[in-house]
Amino acid sequence: MNWMRLYATVRMTIVIGCGALGGAAAWALIAAAAFGHITGIGETRIMLFVFLPVFVVVLGLLTKYLPREFFKKGILADPRQFGPWKK
Repeated sequence: MNWMRLYATVRMTIVIGCGALGGAAAWALIAAAAFGHITGIGETRIMLFVFLPVFVVVLGLLTKYLPREFFKKGILADPRQFGPWKK
């Protein structure tokens, strides 16, 4: 593996990881806030029983589906194509 493929692989991992973590945290926070507002349950229970499961599920979904969308939009280059330098 040359350094261009390594660069593309590391960039892909960081972009997808940060995007998935941020998106999952945002959706889980919205779900936890809405559920807490509706039910009036305490903050600790909501974080444990609503935020954490929603975060894990959405993180898995985003990790699975974000790469496809990022490749379509041109945000990421395929590491098999040796990064953004090969045209």
